[in-house]
Amino acid sequence: MAIIADAPKLTTDLKTYEELKSKYIRLFGQDKRLVGISWFGGGRKDRIPNKSISLDTFRPLFEMENCQFISLQYGVQQKHLDKFNAESQANIFVDDTVNPIKDMDRWMAQLECCDHVISIANTTIHGAGWLDKPTLCLLSDKADWRWLDRDVKSADKSYWYPTVSIAHQAEEPNWTAAMDRAVIECKRI
Repeated sequence: MAIIADAPKLTTDLKTYEELKSKYIRLFGQDKRLVGISWFGGGRKDRIPNKSISLDTFRPLFEMENCQFISLQYGVQQKHLDKFNAESQANIFVDDTVNPIKDMDRWMAQLECCDHVISIANTTIHGAGWLDKPTLCLLSDKADWRWLDRDVKSADKSYWYPTVSIAHQAEEPNWTAAMDRAVIECKRI
């Protein structure tokens, strides 16, 4: 893959980034690694199940003490996460000052604050990829053509973004290997 030196690069608003980063340090401390997560994709109705996973799937990650998980999910309701957090003790943080659908610039600044991103294949992957964030894309066993075939030699790396790695679902409904890889990646940060 050729890298074009003068290629345009997506950046975030520095003032918004600094505001959010200061807030997160104040809330979670300097030592917590901020891991952004997203678990639900959009698109055609018949494709949504192939681009979405249950929050329960992320449970192995939530046991990691050095990480604070931040919801990067767009269109999610606070009640859903409040219930999940109460039942699982996951403590996924939702910043109510960030609304990805109404203010994508602020959402991109939030993405920039993350040390790592783990997401199903949705807009989050593309934002994180453009920002050169270390990212793990979770692909279902029915991923569409954009992610190439598993038999391609580089199937564990994104063709589109150099900082995005890929973890494939073994087969429906088994996400164990992909989550094992996510845990390994979180331990590296």
